[in-house]
Amino acid sequence: MAYTTRISMLRGMHEHDEHSWEEFQAFYTPLIFFCGHLYKLTHEELQDLRQEVFRQVTTTDVTGKYDPTIARFRAYLQGVIRHCILAILRQRTPGRTGLEELEENEAGQIEDKGIQVEFEKLLRQAALEQLREELDERQFTAFDLYALQKRPVKEVAEIMKMTVNQVYLAKSRNTARLQEILASLRNEAGC
Repeated sequence: MAYTTRISMLRGMHEHDEHSWEEFQAFYTPLIFFCGHLYKLTHEELQDLRQEVFRQVTTTDVTGKYDPTIARFRAYLQGVIRHCILAILRQRTPGRTGLEELEENEAGQIEDKGIQVEFEKLLRQAALEQLREELDERQFTAFDLYALQKRPVKEVAEIMKMTVNQVYLAKSRNTARLQEILASLRNEAGC
């Protein structure tokens, strides 16, 4: 899956591009669920939250509402998620709403509580997927085994039928490329 910029993905969604929609769902569903878990939403409420957030994003011209010079898209999306969580919590029975914690938030947004960490995980996953697409399977597997899974270099060399130096080189080059991709994704996402 090739990574596109947030703005081009949003425009594609507004123009009913299926690829953009699928990419948006795959990328942001974990963040939506993470936010819902912060307020102890049930499984059914999480599904409702996801559906309502996606409905609101797709039925409004997000590219017209979102201004990257003012805020990051993530901040805009957090506002949509917060609004949807409030609606779900208001529908709960008295004594079980959870609104108190949400409304006590002085900034009027979902508290960070790890959202930045979760978003960084999503960016890293997208960067790894892009790197995987750029490399042949052998190079990526060697990088994955040695750099990501932390397997011993000699073991990786033996498994991959490579020299130890080739494994070191695969790690060095691909770590640098992964950092470039990650920096680009952070820039595109406004981080």
